Amino acid sequence: MPLIDLSSFNIIRNTPIWIEMSENDLGIPAAAMPVHNAELKIWRFPKEIWDALEPKTYHFRIVDNAGNEIFHFSYAHYQAIQLN
Repeated sequence: MPLIDLSSFNIIRNTPIWIEMSENDLGIPAAAMPVHNAELKIWRFPKEIWDALEPKTYHFRIVDNAGNEIFHFSYAHYQAIQLN
């Protein structure tokens, strides 16, 4: 499940920053979530949503309120397999 250490970015945090997620490497279309708390150090993807997503690679971007990209990364969501 994606976990982002927001304190690792050497930026001045103007709030909100946005965390965008897309199935597409280009980031379009994307769903976005604002992070209003400038003191937040660690952001976690909501487990109940992550568990409902299809197993595939998702692309994340962190952008400032003006839409400037701060960081991007990809995260693979794998389906658990049972071994008999």
